[in-house]
Amino acid sequence: MGDYEVGYRKPPKASQFKKGQSGNPNGRAARLPSVAVMLRKELNRRVTFVENGRTKTITMEAAYLRQLATKAVKGDSKAIQIILGLRSTLEQPAEVDDDVLGRDDQRVLDTMMKRVREAENAS
Repeated sequence: MGDYEVGYRKPPKASQFKKGQSGNPNGRAARLPSVAVMLRKELNRRVTFVENGRTKTITMEAAYLRQLATKAVKGDSKAIQIILGLRSTLEQPAEVDDDVLGRDDQRVLDTMMKRVREAENAS
């Protein structure tokens, strides 16, 4: 073996990785996707259906909403409830809880709004 000394942190040359050879040839195991990623992927998946003799392709999300609306029209009370709930949620702006902002936060917002108004009046 020559002058190479085998010992602590000096493995035999024969058992060392060859140049260009990975210590982990299979690589790290792939992470499982989160539920949110899987749901988004499923809702964006395209499906094909026939309507009035014509083939159409839409996303699963659109198909679910379409089916929900159809059930609501047919009188399904649960579907009607869901549709009306979605409609009211989408039409109403989100309410701001006054207790969320502290005095300092409110002061910063007031200062920013004052600057915005002054900039609008200046131009």
